[in-house]
Amino acid sequence: MLPDELEAYAQLSDDAVLRRYRALFWTRRDPDPETFDNRVREELFARAREADRLYGTARGAGRKTDRGITHILLGAPAKVDRSHRERFVHRH
Repeated sequence: MLPDELEAYAQLSDDAVLRRYRALFWTRRDPDPETFDNRVREELFARAREADRLYGTARGAGRKTDRGITHILLGAPAKVDRSHRERFVHRH
């Protein structure tokens, strides 16, 4: 979310207005508005579910961890080095 979008969203309080804002947010990011599905939204939500599965703990959702946020933004790492300390390598 861009800074101006985040600021505008933070000021909304009515549920109906929030729903319309979210719908508009995803419409702006839809690579193919002619289709029913929004591939960008679906990919982001899939990455969030995967982050929860991989990095979630009893203390919280994996999507809220540093690794989870990185996973959501960049996708799965190309390589995980588990030799000494885990190291994730992203090719972007």
